[in-house]
Order: sequence, then C-alpha cells, then structure tokens
Amino acid sequence: MNQKGLFRKRKPPLGSVPGSLDIDEEAPFPLIRLIEFDGNYLREEILENLDELKSIVFERGKVHWVDVQGLGDETLIRKLGDIFSLHPLALEDVTNIPQIPKVDEYDNCTFLCLSMLRKDESVLVTEQVSVFVGETFVLTFQERYGDVLDPVRKRIRRNAQIRNMSNDYTAYAIVDTIVDNYFPVLQELGNDLENLEDELMEKAAREKLKELYVLKHKLAHLKRLIWPTRDAIGRISRGESKYF
Repeated sequence: MNQKGLFRKRKPPLGSVPGSLDIDEEAPFPLIRLIEFDGNYLREEILENLDELKSIVFERGKVHWVDVQGLGDETLIRKLGDIFSLHPLALEDVTNIPQIPKVDEYDNCTFLCLSMLRKDESVLVTEQVSVFVGETFVLTFQERYGDVLDPVRKRIRRNAQIRNMSNDYTAYAIVDTIVDNYFPVLQELGNDLENLEDELMEKAAREKLKELYVLKHKLAHLKRLIWPTRDAIGRISRGESKYF
C-alpha cells in the first residue's frame, strides 16, 4: 500500500510573520456548502456569494454548518476568516498542513484540528479537517473534495434527533464520524499484518520483509495521529471547552 498525505507538512517561507498562509498550488478551489436547520426547518445549498453569510450564521435558534472543501484560494479563505473572526494563528493552522491533532480555545470559538482517514483502494489517505465551533455556527475546512461525513448530512436531512440539538452536538457528530472511520482502516491494516506474518512464517522472502516494514511504518504514523486526537477530545469531554 502507498500513502498519501503523510509527513508532508507545509510551512510558510522562513521569516514569514505569524498568521501567514501557505496555500498548496495544487489545492482545489474551495467548494462551500451551507446546511442551516432546526427541528422544523432545513436549508442546504452551495454558496457562491459569501456576503450573505454575515446575516445568516450568527442568527440564534438555528444550527449553521458551513463546510469548506478545498483550500485553493487564499483571498476566499481570508474572507471566511474575517466573517467568522477567526484568530490568524488558527487560520494559519487550517492551510499550513498537516498539523498535530489538537484543540485550542479562542474568545469566540473552539478550534479542533483532526485527521480524517480513508482507504482509496490500496492507498491509505490522511486528510486534515479543521473544525471551528462557535455559539451559532460550525465551520469545517477540508483539504479536498469528498469526505466521510455523509452520515452526518443524512441524519440532518431525514430530520433525525440531531435536528433538535444545538450546534455543539453537530460538531460532536462530525468528530464522532471522523473517529469512527478510524476503526475499519485499523481493522484492515491489522488483517494485512496478520496475513503478512503468516506468510513470513512460511517464507521470509526479502519482498515480504519490505512489506512488513512499510506496514509497521503506517501503523506508527496512525499512532502519532490517534494519541493526540484522544488527548484533544479528552479535553472537550472533561468540560474544558466553552462552546461544547
């Protein structure tokens, strides 16, 4: 198996001021989806004009989930930062990837930086997901199009219990779905490791030893993602977040 998104941390040029954004030239143009709802109301659309967001996402009584897929436009990313009053260092973490999974508290929101895992055929893909949770909004940033969050959207569309909950519950559902997706990936890697060990018992061929090294490398990388993810979620579960 090959790997995508591992150990390729993007950094601003040396001497850059704090809050500098380093946009990958190959990053896709941002696709922005708004899902606005309460127990009796649902609105879902792709946004092309950000000006209307200011009059929407701070309305009390509704949940506003703004999902940004693609980071390929610095002007647009900074405009979103202005609309939601995001701290420059948090916005820097969104684009200068990958970051270690963590949670940071700001005056107007809680910021979570997580890693989303998925398998693309034989390729292990890791992708950073940045989640901002404010009093009236949930804002997510993803590196590219496509994700593992469709179960959350389907629950919202079918008027499940999530429609009667607050925005922090929506954020919880997003985090829960991301973490749940770790398990099938880990299970598959575990099965691969067991099968490889069986083959090594029969014949310790050089190519099999190389496969074992690559697999152990992937598992070590996942451990470095999962432990800080556990610590970040633990901070929230202990009530250390103002917006959860």
